[in-house]
Amino acid sequence: AHLTKRERSIITDMFSVLGTYDTDTQVMVLENFKGKIDELYNSEKQRESKYCSSYIKLGVLVGAAIGILVL
Repeated sequence: AHLTKRERSIITDMFSVLGTYDTDTQVMVLENFKGKIDELYNSEKQRESKYCSSYIKLGVLVGAAIGILVL
């Protein structure tokens, strides 16, 4: 799976700040990034639950159509 520009930006920014601050500030910054990553995860979970059943149904129908054509 490919990362979106926003996902890549968040990850790049997160790793670029590692080791540049004192421990307390770094923990605070990483908690901020955790919040952003959790937000991305939750939006993708919602998208998955919205489209997942459609993809499964489409896959079964395409498989059945190929099976009919082969027979």
